[in-house]
Amino acid sequence: MWRLCNDLLPSSLTTFENPKSQTHRNRLHRAKARTNTNTNTNTRTMEDAATTTTGANANANDNDDVKKPTMLKLRAKDGEILEIDANAAKLSTVLSDAMESGDDAIDCIDVPRVTSRSLKNDIAFLEMYNKTPMTEIKTPFPGKTFEDVVPQKEYSDFVNKENLSDEMLFELISDANFLGIEELLRLVICKITFILQAMNPEEMRQYLHLPKMTKEEEARAREEHDWMYADD
Repeated sequence: MWRLCNDLLPSSLTTFENPKSQTHRNRLHRAKARTNTNTNTNTRTMEDAATTTTGANANANDNDDVKKPTMLKLRAKDGEILEIDANAAKLSTVLSDAMESGDDAIDCIDVPRVTSRSLKNDIAFLEMYNKTPMTEIKTPFPGKTFEDVVPQKEYSDFVNKENLSDEMLFELISDANFLGIEELLRLVICKITFILQAMNPEEMRQYLHLPKMTKEEEARAREEHDWMYADD
């Protein structure tokens, strides 16, 4: 079922970018070359995986280590500024690299691809994970329900329909890829996998906003996922 979800969802949503990949390193390299020098806002653009540090001012008269603040500010796509625990932010590979790769302190990190509504959920997940790490989601799934696979109530509740709409679930997939939060990506895809499991092929297509299959594509789907067509 996990494989089916990855087959159906656009690869741009489900392919987690390796933080050691050349693409990721190129983002950091470009960010270093394009550092924002505005001393009033002192921010860097996260779209290029901007580099920065979150240290406070060091004592100019000695070589003491820079003290790092406990909170980090993030500016969402719509301009709203939100705060996140700095230790929780390190669970995001992009935010972690941004904090550790720069040469001077900044006040805020821009996250131009993420809305404030979605960023609040990203922050909530990161801070929850920082407090109580999520149990690894194993495949094949060790149970028949989502709650069997994700037994920690705080995490199963986090992605329940009462808390997150379907639209917000897909926003979180995009955020998890952009910010490099693999655990969030796995949690949301696991949830969507079980949602799809209760649907017939046409319902899946509509849920995922996919175009109708050609006769050849349907024939291949019937061959590879025959269980979906058991009621035909």
